[in-house]
Amino acid sequence: VLNAKYHEKESEIIAQAGRLGAVTIATNMAGRGTDIVLGGNGEALAQQEILANPEREYSDEERKALVAARVAETKAEHDKVVALGGLHIIGTERHDSRRIDNQLDSGVASLKIEGRMKSPEYVLAVTRIWRRLLDERRAANDDEMKELEEAFSRGGFTDGYFTERIGKKMLGIRSESDKQQARELAPFRALTRRIPLTMQATLRRDTPIELTVSAGERTATVCGPVPQAALTAPLTEQALHKQLSKLGGTLYTPEELQLSLDPGLMVPVSALNELRRSAIAALEDTQAEPAPQLVQLAPQRPTGSRTPVQNERTARFYSPEQLTPAAAAYFDV
Repeated sequence: VLNAKYHEKESEIIAQAGRLGAVTIATNMAGRGTDIVLGGNGEALAQQEILANPEREYSDEERKALVAARVAETKAEHDKVVALGGLHIIGTERHDSRRIDNQLDSGVASLKIEGRMKSPEYVLAVTRIWRRLLDERRAANDDEMKELEEAFSRGGFTDGYFTERIGKKMLGIRSESDKQQARELAPFRALTRRIPLTMQATLRRDTPIELTVSAGERTATVCGPVPQAALTAPLTEQALHKQLSKLGGTLYTPEELQLSLDPGLMVPVSALNELRRSAIAALEDTQAEPAPQLVQLAPQRPTGSRTPVQNERTARFYSPEQLTPAAAAYFDV
């Protein structure tokens, strides 16, 4: 059962879920972003076979022959799968805010909250509640469901698509009261400035990937997997630049990106994403020099005894810094 914990391996399995006779049991998040090809992915099968035999050296001709054989094999399966009706997907449970605890138990590692064309206030309200539910590992209560419904501002929720009761009743209408509720949401204070980031990536044959990120005086370097020889579509600088520049969910913005890429290499997108996330995490772990600490001094009390003088000017000081030259000249004690 794939539970979205081993992303790269699960992506390889999900990619072959369309093979003839295949039965794949997984959460809805396992292998996310992976295309399922009816009949199977021939190029991926060939790549897996090559990686499973590290002691064997494949020539370019052998690689091309293996890819051609696996593509022909999956093409034949494709026609059979299509003739049988294609890929049948069975959903066993509906996942919504009421059942977030079940989603966590199923191994979900990432959630996408729909909010296209919504206001920042909507995103703030919804993500705040979901963050709380995730941290507390529980389902939404009635008050939280009411707040979500008000933020939705479309006359309530609908399960028409899920229950297959599609009709006019499932259409949300945004009334004036809905608009007013949306206006009353807590205002969102968005980030207006991001930290410029310099990135330097080096991808060499038979050498682990190296990524260095710098922001001001802080620098962090991380290493990734060893790039593989590309069978058909090698990684380009444009594609590498696109993946490493995806910093939208962080405090940083890519200011400069220096790439050193050997030709004919292949790196999974998931590995590049993980490398980028690891670099940002390592950068944030670097701490600046600690700020000076304020030392609390104990009150300074006079020692010994003396005969008080009538009408003398006295004062009590609790630190040497308080006894300025002007104070020392004015007070008798």
